[in-house]
Amino acid sequence: MGDRLRKEPAPERGGAVLRLRQVHKSYRLGPVSVDVLSGVSLAVREGELVSIMGPSGCGKSTLMNISGLLDRPTSGACHLRGRDVAEMSDDERAEMRNAHIGFVFQSFHLLPRLTAARNVALPLVYRGLSEAAIQKRARDALDRVGMADRHEHLPSQLSGGQQQRVAVARALVGEPAMLLADEPTGALDPATGDEIMTMFETLSVAQGVAVVVVTHSAEVAARSHRQTCMTQGVLVETGADAASAGVDATAGAMSQSDRGSLPPPVPSRLVARAARGTASAARLRFNAREAAVSLRSVLARSALALVGIVVGIGAVIAMVSTGEIVKEESLRQFRELGTDIVRIQRQFARVRGRVLQMNLADVNGLASSVPAIEAAAAAVDANTQIRYRGRDLGQDIAFGVTGDFFHLSKLSLAEGRLVSDLDRHRFYCVAGAGIARAIRDAGAVSPLGERVRVFGRLCTVVGVLESVPPLAVGRQLVPDEAVFMPIEAVMRVGAVGIRDAIAQVRGDVEPEVARRAVEAHFGRVRPNLRVSVTTAGQLIARMRSQGQLFTLLLGAIASISLIVGGVGVMNVMLMSVRERRAEIGLRRAIGARRGDVRQQFVIESAALCLSGGVLGVALGVAVAWGVCRFAGWPFSVSSTAIMVGVAVATAVGVFFGLYPAHRASRLDPIEALRN
Repeated sequence: MGDRLRKEPAPERGGAVLRLRQVHKSYRLGPVSVDVLSGVSLAVREGELVSIMGPSGCGKSTLMNISGLLDRPTSGACHLRGRDVAEMSDDERAEMRNAHIGFVFQSFHLLPRLTAARNVALPLVYRGLSEAAIQKRARDALDRVGMADRHEHLPSQLSGGQQQRVAVARALVGEPAMLLADEPTGALDPATGDEIMTMFETLSVAQGVAVVVVTHSAEVAARSHRQTCMTQGVLVETGADAASAGVDATAGAMSQSDRGSLPPPVPSRLVARAARGTASAARLRFNAREAAVSLRSVLARSALALVGIVVGIGAVIAMVSTGEIVKEESLRQFRELGTDIVRIQRQFARVRGRVLQMNLADVNGLASSVPAIEAAAAAVDANTQIRYRGRDLGQDIAFGVTGDFFHLSKLSLAEGRLVSDLDRHRFYCVAGAGIARAIRDAGAVSPLGERVRVFGRLCTVVGVLESVPPLAVGRQLVPDEAVFMPIEAVMRVGAVGIRDAIAQVRGDVEPEVARRAVEAHFGRVRPNLRVSVTTAGQLIARMRSQGQLFTLLLGAIASISLIVGGVGVMNVMLMSVRERRAEIGLRRAIGARRGDVRQQFVIESAALCLSGGVLGVALGVAVAWGVCRFAGWPFSVSSTAIMVGVAVATAVGVFFGLYPAHRASRLDPIEALRN
């Protein structure tokens, strides 16, 4: 090692890669201003190996950060490859770091979930190269530092020296013009440290890379071409050949050779646009892979975040699908009643202080007075207790109906007989299937002939209906849980008047023609009574509209749980940002723009919610299927609802991932790396 300690002469190279002129840097700590750099001037040419020594807190790291475009000076000038750094935007500085600077950090800053090859490939990702080119260059860089057999090893499977070699390979993979190394041998044994310095010497002498090493080691400094020392924010040359180093550290303007190192001319707009598109696509693919790796690395936390999204999407799909199924089932049942049914409903009208009502003569005369009407039936309902042997039998609803009501409503008789217009005021009733079952449960052998108490009167059961689901025949009707009596009997003791009726249109007449004929009939016989006549088509359209509103209401209620799940995802992403500050700082240092960082975290959030959305859709479909199986309804699920569910989950991920992504992109890379 004694021969290597002899300082090699600085090679003859071209212009300066880095030039600092009278750089000052101050920080404010409350009301106090702290000067860290005080008029530092430095120029580093191609092929030079420069060491910077000094005690802790003297400003070495700040000088490194400014030289590496991670920080901005308070005053003074900084030129990299002939370009004034002060004129660059944040994205341009990131691109310059990626293209011209390689960092070797004291703490290595290798991402623990990536293999050595993937760690080395990171800087190339932000150049938009193809996957094949990235992998080849990453493996070649590892081979150059003696890590040919460690490509697929994780950092935890490598020794400290091997990790440092991977960090050096990452710094070199982009073929930078300048390499900045912060205490590269501080955590290494002497033999490994010697190998690292030999590698730096080779880079500077053989490949013309400008190498700047910050170190506390005199041995490391002795192997550099130029030695400088940092004291209280001032940089001074300490090497014996400082004067002959070939660099004017205080020169203010670029030399002609410096101008020769300027970047090539800017390509045409079309070529630049195509290059940007290729680079964006490559970064998008890389960030998608990174998102999958990141989510797998915190699987338990990702699973907890998924629960909220799965429940939210599942609830939306289940409730919306169930609402649609209920709507279609109601429409199906209504169509089974026949599309030749019209509904007649009286409108509120008052004459001389009295509310006008329809009467039986108005309804019963329709079939004989209006040729378009085949039959008509009126119905009234009233709330009352229905009791048998001292116990309640049902929902306490009694209907008063005319004889044609059962036929027009498609209610079938199971046993006994139906009440008819001949029964008039008699207290006879037809029991629904549920009421009949309750009578049997109370001890009766058969409901027929049994007497139930309705409106406080004893009413004889003369018939039992077949069990049918709820119907919409002018009004919502639950036949199984009701009793049906002659309309005159109910109007005498409970109902105030006839509000609506139903009528059947003759087969050779259009429903719209029948509607106009019925309105004309009431206009003639009851001029003061206003009625509205609704055809089956209008009723179906109205029911469909109401069903859609009901479905939207269910979806809105279920969306609350989806919002809660989205907030949970945002919290998980904020925790991820907090825990990955060093990773974010590293990515920014090696060339990631703020948009790249935002994109990565938004993709992670969207991928998390998309996974939850797929599982939630499966859960929602399963719940809807279970409801249909329990209720005996035909099962169906809308493909639109599934696609919307997945799309909404992705949108939730993007929306609730924007804030954490913005927080991540705004992190100061210096502070992030320090933490």
